[in-house]
Formats: sequence, C-alpha cells, structure tokens
Amino acid sequence: MRFFADERHRDLALAPEREVERQPAEHGDDDVDDLRRNAGQLKVVQEVIALAVFGGFMVLYLHEPLHWRHLGAVLCLMGAVAFIFWGKN
Repeated sequence: MRFFADERHRDLALAPEREVERQPAEHGDDDVDDLRRNAGQLKVVQEVIALAVFGGFMVLYLHEPLHWRHLGAVLCLMGAVAFIFWGKN
C-alpha cells in the first residue's frame, strides 16, 4: 500500500521531521538539554490541546453527558501542566 503518489510528495511530507532530527546536532550541549526539557513541555501541552478538542467534540457533536470523571481528568491535566512548568526560568 502506497501512502504517497510519488517520491516528491514523500520528501515534502517528511522534510519537517528530518529538519527536527538535524537540529540537536547543530547546537551545543546546553541547547540539547533545553530541547529535551522543552520536548516534555510540548508533549504535555499537546495532550491538553488534543483532549480539549476531542472532549469538546464529544460534548458538542456527540451529545455525550459530562460526568465527574471528566472533572477529575481536567484537574489531572492542570496538575500535569503545573508540574511540567514549575520552576521554569
């Protein structure tokens, strides 16, 4: 099964990924540590955004009722954001 029509489409689709892989090698050790710390922060923010979008879709489009579990999940996400950004300079 082919995902791309030809090699040019594949190269265009994978270009940003290849650029990200090259960046740590072009920077010093301090920058690599900053990238690692920022990667954790970006992952948490990505999860918060994804769950907010899908949660909104669930409530607004699928008309699913909200439960106490959803409030618990939101509180856990807020805690994750607080801990990952705690002490950031």
